[in-house]
Amino acid sequence: DNLKSKIVPIFSDATEAAYNYVGNLGSTYLFLTNKDAPNYKLITANINATSSKLNQSEGTQWSHVSLVSTFLEEHPKNVVNFAGIVDEYV
Repeated sequence: DNLKSKIVPIFSDATEAAYNYVGNLGSTYLFLTNKDAPNYKLITANINATSSKLNQSEGTQWSHVSLVSTFLEEHPKNVVNFAGIVDEYV
């Protein structure tokens, strides 16, 4: 009851795969995931935030993920354990 905004899942299958937030540049978010990739891969998702039109006191609400694409394919042998963004470079 005290939350100013609602928690909305970004990925509908978040219980079937791991999605680790790496970082974002504007509305493009980078995630490390094992979705269809046991050795992990990097994906980008375009996520837009919009102000609530019903009640401004609710703050920012997430809309939907409009585009998901592979940024770095899964390697056939090596596991990606970590990814980070430094000065806008992955």
